[in-house]
Amino acid sequence: MPRGQRRAERLHPTQRPVRKSSRWWVLYSLLLAAGALLNACAPEQAQTPPPTGHYEGTLTCRGAELRVTFDLRELHGDTLQADLRVPTAQGLGWQYPIVQVVGTQLKAASVHGPRLDVRHESNFFRGTVYFGDTLQANLLVLRRGEAPKPLYQARPLPLPTAVGTAAATLLVPTDTLLHPAVVLLHGSGTPHQQDLYAYADLLARNGFVALVYDRRDARQRGPAAYSQTDLAEDALAAVRVLKAQPRVDSARVGLWGISQGATVAALAAGQPSKPVAFVVGVSGPGVSWGAAARYQNQGFLRQAGVSPAEMRQALRAFDAVEQFVRRGRPSDSVRAATVLAEAWQQPWASHTTLPKQLPTAAERKTLLQWRDLDLDPRQAWQRVPVPALLLYGAADDRFNARETAQRLRSSVGRRRGSAVKLYPNADHEIMLGGAPADSTQRWQWPQPAPGYLEDMLGWLKQQTAQQ
Repeated sequence: MPRGQRRAERLHPTQRPVRKSSRWWVLYSLLLAAGALLNACAPEQAQTPPPTGHYEGTLTCRGAELRVTFDLRELHGDTLQADLRVPTAQGLGWQYPIVQVVGTQLKAASVHGPRLDVRHESNFFRGTVYFGDTLQANLLVLRRGEAPKPLYQARPLPLPTAVGTAAATLLVPTDTLLHPAVVLLHGSGTPHQQDLYAYADLLARNGFVALVYDRRDARQRGPAAYSQTDLAEDALAAVRVLKAQPRVDSARVGLWGISQGATVAALAAGQPSKPVAFVVGVSGPGVSWGAAARYQNQGFLRQAGVSPAEMRQALRAFDAVEQFVRRGRPSDSVRAATVLAEAWQQPWASHTTLPKQLPTAAERKTLLQWRDLDLDPRQAWQRVPVPALLLYGAADDRFNARETAQRLRSSVGRRRGSAVKLYPNADHEIMLGGAPADSTQRWQWPQPAPGYLEDMLGWLKQQTAQQ
């Protein structure tokens, strides 16, 4: 894949691949791996009582400790279930529906997380979590009592869409009440349902039915050949399925979207039929794909130490490509091709998302990054008739979060119940910590920005409270 194309896939929240270095991914991988630690089995050991219970302890990485809890419970017969949670992050964590134990040796590998090698000794678990090639953490948890009963059940659910049936999972609280419900929508680079499962788990433990599903490109490679409007249609299909569930109060169903998913949520919620009762947008852009591309590329070039003249040349190249995409005239094609060729003769070009070739007519009509080049999310939010909560990290590197928050506050702020919040020093995932900027800084565990999860849950409960 050309270097320019690889950069292009890093662009906007509407075209962003999974960032394996992201803070959410680090936390997610460690928690997922620690939960997966019990997924090794041997039926011949069934006569040994499993080490069920509530465990508390730490994950330690590079001298930094993270407090965790681990619950292992026996549901029925030989079926074991485990939860791993971070109590300082609203119990953020995951539920593992099938757990099997082989003696004291516990090993596991996960497709979406790191490898784990631990042992159960007396009344504690300890071992090592390996993820990636360079990072590992030590797990040590001590039994403190009996494991509490699970707060929700998860089951697979087929989701019919315009392009086929998507795999989905429904998380339902274990009581017998009618509940408010939420459909969760992906960021551009996270098309799989497990990418949002941590949020679904959080919502289900707080009294919401949650639905997560694989986006239409979950099993595809290459650029996204759809528009955000297409994704909004899929979201509305998920809303219809969710409203039909027996434990769901159909009058209290909403959408939750992160990054690109926030714009998709606004497009879906703004339909004349008023399909949902509320919307939450996390790090949703308030500018077009083209504007965000310019912002990000200027950041790339500053990091590369380019001169002002080189910066101007790069921006001229982006102008030429975008003008060609918008108009497609032969004269635009000649000019853009010339400017692009000159740009790629410069060493700084490899630090940008400039394409090496102009997109074809077919690509301009099918690929999301060109189809939605000028789509303004602000217009989508202006059409949303229900309360909306928009949340941003002030240190977001994909667009200017302060300007975006201000732009969208004017769109949704006058609507009763709506709010826009900005969290200092938080990134695009509204997280703090993680990999330091340089070797002189100490590594820290990624954590949600203070107040972020509490604000989100409090607002959701307020909007869905029965009068």
